[in-house]
Amino acid sequence: MVMNWYVYQTVLALLWHMGNPQETLFDNNEQFRLPGDYIIGGLFSLHSRAINLDSRTKPEFITCDSFYPSGYRYFLTMIFAIDEINQATDLLPGVQLGYEVYDSCMEMLGTVPPSLRFVSKGNSNGVAVQCDYMDYQPHVIAVVGPTTSEETIPIARLLGHFHIPQIGYSASSETLTNRQRFPTFFRMIPSDNVQTEAILQLLHQLGWNWVSLLCTDDEYGRGGCTNFINLAEQHSICISHWQLLPQRVEAKSKAQLGQILSTLKSVQSNSTVLFANELYATALLQEAVSQGYGSGKVWIGSEGWTASRRVADIPNVGKAGGVLGLALQKGRMPGFEPFLEKWLKRMSSRPQQECQAGGDLSQGVCFPNCAECYSFTLQNYSYLLGGTQRRTSFATYASVYVIAHALHSLLQCNQSGCLKSKVCTQKLVEELWRVNFTLETSPISFNSKGDPPSIYEIVNWQWHQDGAPSIVTVGKYSNGKLSLDLPNVYWNTPDNRPPGSNCSSQCEDGQVKRGSGCCSKCDDCPAGTFSNISDDSNICSPCPLEQWSYPRSSNCRDRIVEMRSWTDFSTIFLLFFSILAMAVLLSVALVFLCQHQSHMVHEAGGASCFLMLLSIFSSCTSLPFFLGPPSPSTCLVRQPFFSSGFTVCIAAMLAWPLRPPHSSTLCCQVSLQSCTGRILVFTISLLPQVVNFFLWLWLTPPAVIPNYDILDNLVLLECFEGSNIFFGFSICYNCILAALALALTVGRLDLWSYNTGRQATFSLSVFIISWIFFLPTYATSKGLNVPCIQVFSGLVCIYSIQGSYFLPKCRLLLFKPHIGTNGFLPRASLDQPDSIRTVDSQ
Repeated sequence: MVMNWYVYQTVLALLWHMGNPQETLFDNNEQFRLPGDYIIGGLFSLHSRAINLDSRTKPEFITCDSFYPSGYRYFLTMIFAIDEINQATDLLPGVQLGYEVYDSCMEMLGTVPPSLRFVSKGNSNGVAVQCDYMDYQPHVIAVVGPTTSEETIPIARLLGHFHIPQIGYSASSETLTNRQRFPTFFRMIPSDNVQTEAILQLLHQLGWNWVSLLCTDDEYGRGGCTNFINLAEQHSICISHWQLLPQRVEAKSKAQLGQILSTLKSVQSNSTVLFANELYATALLQEAVSQGYGSGKVWIGSEGWTASRRVADIPNVGKAGGVLGLALQKGRMPGFEPFLEKWLKRMSSRPQQECQAGGDLSQGVCFPNCAECYSFTLQNYSYLLGGTQRRTSFATYASVYVIAHALHSLLQCNQSGCLKSKVCTQKLVEELWRVNFTLETSPISFNSKGDPPSIYEIVNWQWHQDGAPSIVTVGKYSNGKLSLDLPNVYWNTPDNRPPGSNCSSQCEDGQVKRGSGCCSKCDDCPAGTFSNISDDSNICSPCPLEQWSYPRSSNCRDRIVEMRSWTDFSTIFLLFFSILAMAVLLSVALVFLCQHQSHMVHEAGGASCFLMLLSIFSSCTSLPFFLGPPSPSTCLVRQPFFSSGFTVCIAAMLAWPLRPPHSSTLCCQVSLQSCTGRILVFTISLLPQVVNFFLWLWLTPPAVIPNYDILDNLVLLECFEGSNIFFGFSICYNCILAALALALTVGRLDLWSYNTGRQATFSLSVFIISWIFFLPTYATSKGLNVPCIQVFSGLVCIYSIQGSYFLPKCRLLLFKPHIGTNGFLPRASLDQPDSIRTVDSQ
């Protein structure tokens, strides 16, 4: 709305001026003029307030008040630069630059009359109306200034329409980067977007995420606030409170500033970002001093005030808190101090009254409307060399040199001189895009937006003794990267400790933030995950499989590798009984071999019992493969050896009941009950298991794998069976085969003698029950002792077959040989006492 009002006033002024060409709007505020071959316009805020805005009823002169020393210093820098160029022999030789400088009064409307003068055709006071202004010859070839973005934006559009280049020395609004709206605007300081990014990086490096935000109610402040709010979330920074400062710095605004400071105290944020120029910053910090606001507080300043001596020289400014912020890069102007001395001598020799009486302005020493300009003497001019003199003043200095270099190229200057001609300002704009030179060690060029290299210094106010602070450079921001000498920052706090500015505490290594926003809590990362604050991550990252971590860890560590060992108690225990079982089997085999002609050996299975003993012995030999450290070879063979041994044994027990009743010979007639039939049954019983093992070892062979699921800090090397289907089939098939054998044995108990049928029934029953219990136990168990379950089940089956089937017969053969060697004894006779048993020796 303010901008619309300004446009209305500008259009009204332009129409009024074009309708009254004999009148001028700019003579009253003209401060300085110097004729030359080419004129450069200048707009500077020699005063900071217009006092008759509310009473104006038509576009007439504005009255300026409140002398602004910094604006006067920038003006003198422009005069110095032009004077230096006019005396140079390598830049624009033979060309004299002139200038017309006006006081804009730090007010948008203060730029209207000078702008109309600048766009006037030639030396006239009128603006020619043309359809095309490409070849238009305005009064000036370029304009330097004005001071603020608020003043710059309106006239930048006007000057752009007339193709007049404009160089801003302190206007940083991001709006001015729009080349369609402002095609002829260039500037010598970075834009507000760059400044905002630098401030956010500064806060991030300090580890602060909870800040207040104050901005002036003008283009500079509103733009800074908008950029900061939009970008803060990307840097995980939250704004506890933000507010615009009063539009004007006046006596009545003191109460408003006091309320703002009271609000800042209540939000419990130790840092406040302040986008303001030195006038607003001075008023705010003066009020902060009066309230004693600064205990443990830090101001994060924009470039508009952080390096200002005017702000730093506030009495007792240390009570307002510490200051850390951005400043424009310093630049060297070697001849400026001698120039100032010469200037002040000329000013003192030309009193203001002479100017008011109408003195000659051609010598550039007359200020009819600037009484304060005569107050500086050789004794007090050091203020003009203050903190920002080498920063914003250097930007002004560089602005003039940029125009001079572009003009030097356009006029095709060389050592002998320049081709003086009328300058097409559009072509001067084109030359400005190509400017690239070094001015007193500072590189000067423009990017595609008309901005210079993005460089800031990080400055800090430091109190080394009572009095005003010194402004010290403690870091730098260049091309998107910020460096800060944190140990050398002075915080102006007790013990000079950083106050911190966080709603919640900074998470430590091994912790992550939980909850939205900045006021979140820190949770510990669980075991098996880690978080490192240097990674800038808000998640607990899982450790790799081969590593683990304690809760709240910042890194992972290698897991401990474990495997079965021969020294484990369970290994020694089971290995002992495995060896004992093998010894018993060998003993039984020896007894049976010695008594192989006996009826009892024949009744136990004859030759089949040796096959049974051999198969069980094969299963026994596989048991150590389960107990020791795993290897690819042991993993591959242990299951086939283990299960096939039981399969052969049970198959033999299945075929044996199919013999003829009381057969005394090993092979009989060719029938299902003959030897050939039993061999066929035995072979068919083995075939499914053989096929199962073949497919198992071919398709999914067992292998050694690391198991990470047992304990967080361990990795268990174990044999992976390859396929649970093939493994389960090998166990279940043996159980089915045992169930068939059990059914045949129970159905033909009349064929057995010496209690062999009952013994077979018992051993087969134990076999089936053992594996029924094994399957769910094995499936639900984990860890190093899982193989022990299978070994234990196998030993139960082995000992049940030994103990109930073979050992009773060995007892008879060893201790009652007459029973086992004297022919056939009916089963019933075994139930009688030994004293009444009779044996038919025939």
